[in-house]
Amino acid sequence: MTRKKVNFGILFVTPFLLGLLVFRLLPFLYTFVISFTNWNLMMGEKSFTGLDNYKRLLSDKNFYIALRNTVKIWAMNIVPRLGIALLCAVLFAQCRLRGKSFFKMVFYFPNLVNSATVAVLAAMIMGWQSGVVNRFLMQIGILEEPVYWLGQASSAQGIVAFVTWWMWFGYSAIMFTTGILNVPASYIEAAIVDGANAWQRFWRITFPLIRPTIAYVFLTTLIGGLQNFEIPRVITDGLGAPDKSLLTMVMQMHTIAFKSMQYGYGSAFAMGIFVVTAVFAAFSYRMINKKEE
Repeated sequence: MTRKKVNFGILFVTPFLLGLLVFRLLPFLYTFVISFTNWNLMMGEKSFTGLDNYKRLLSDKNFYIALRNTVKIWAMNIVPRLGIALLCAVLFAQCRLRGKSFFKMVFYFPNLVNSATVAVLAAMIMGWQSGVVNRFLMQIGILEEPVYWLGQASSAQGIVAFVTWWMWFGYSAIMFTTGILNVPASYIEAAIVDGANAWQRFWRITFPLIRPTIAYVFLTTLIGGLQNFEIPRVITDGLGAPDKSLLTMVMQMHTIAFKSMQYGYGSAFAMGIFVVTAVFAAFSYRMINKKEE
């Protein structure tokens, strides 16, 4: 490789590296430093406290409640999201269907809408007295009186999980479709000649070859799910639903840092979220690679 090509390569990657440094690395390091202080914007205090914030974090019951809720909501939507997305991808890539492009567009469209907007729409649909769901169920005789769906822990979590699935399964389907289309046609043709049926071709050939795509989608879904904020925050107007059932880790961090103005402890809470996300992602990545081997 000539020196000129190296210089062009450096020139092209420099904007990305600068953006990564300014908007990712430096804020992360600054947050890490602040996590060792008791910076309270309301009191104007800022002094070094060592590991006090982390000791407080480990004994904070709200941290564990938020962690449990975040993982539960993610787990409720990950299985149907990946399963239905994979099914749609197989149909799009391997079946002759009319209007495939239209359905791809329809499924992907929710991903283009702001999460807060979707949460407001979901709150209106699932509203207590004027919600579309309650009115419809009462009109057909299933309900005698409106149900406060967002006032019950299990149904509130299910609604958030469903909205999250609805927003993102189209993106997953597009990614899986791309992976399936990249499978060499010669492999499928050879399997057909050998007498393999459709299920055998998918399970023995297609699925192993798209495993890197599945791993990528799973890991990005995991990271995004552990940082869930907009939908549960907006759908309950920040109240967190009954028994804190929609209190996620990022919601609790937001409350500590930007409502209580405890920037020091809020930064420690953010570092706790980072550690939890890193551990879950590393474990998942290891399990996926182990299975592949």
